[in-house]
Amino acid sequence: MSLKVYQEYSCLKLHFETVYDYQRYNGKSKQFNEKTYKKRKDIWCFENIARKYPRDSLEYLVFCFGHVNNIWIGDLTSPEIYAEYFKYRTFYDSPRYSLERIIDKLLKENNCTFRELFRITHRCHPLLMVSILTKSCYLDIFIILDSILKFTNTWNIYLNDDPLYISMMRRIENYKSFITVDKSKYINEIKERLK
Repeated sequence: MSLKVYQEYSCLKLHFETVYDYQRYNGKSKQFNEKTYKKRKDIWCFENIARKYPRDSLEYLVFCFGHVNNIWIGDLTSPEIYAEYFKYRTFYDSPRYSLERIIDKLLKENNCTFRELFRITHRCHPLLMVSILTKSCYLDIFIILDSILKFTNTWNIYLNDDPLYISMMRRIENYKSFITVDKSKYINEIKERLK
């Protein structure tokens, strides 16, 4: 079981840090080798993850690669990451309600309107982007909102040379391939906020 977790981790690391495409190669890689796995000193981390998440280790690892910067396998067994993942699971279990709650929280924290979350002013980062970078908003929320509103088309024009934006969008593009968005669930909520 921990061997499977190691393979998932290795392929996801390639997916998020190189041009390797996890879906295209079905989570397989020539780089993966059982001998090298057994020689690793951090094998306990993979065993710990396999024990804690026997059925959804891939989902846990995708969450970690999408939401944790500069990931090291030892970090993935920390109580802070487990707690963060647990909070994310509550979002994942009721995404429509969570979307409303998180958007309301962002609007209150930033003292702004819904439209202002996406606005670029004087080459300043949009508030939604800042929320992603400061981890007060999940990538899934960003992906849901962009799938409906297509605001990144505008952002790409104005922020095309911004290294923070480029790095964030690369991470989001890699993460996006693991989630599916049913726009019909969210479109009415978004339209209501745009009024």
